[in-house]
Amino acid sequence: MEALVQQLVEANIAQQAMHRELMGALTAGQVGMAAGAAVSRPAPSRFILKQTEADDIEAYLQTFERTAVREKWEPE
Repeated sequence: MEALVQQLVEANIAQQAMHRELMGALTAGQVGMAAGAAVSRPAPSRFILKQTEADDIEAYLQTFERTAVREKWEPE
């Protein structure tokens, strides 16, 4: 039983170290940049769909505004 607990503790420590490493990479903006890979972002059209009569206009506008901020669109 003690061996199992020791293995769990070691796995937890390794997981915490990986978590710290990933968080450091995120804050440095390096995730997805390893080995020259480009960071891909989903197209705005995946979030802003054509408005229909059945859709909630407030939800649509909120989605549009959040997408505009994320994509750094200039206000007209």
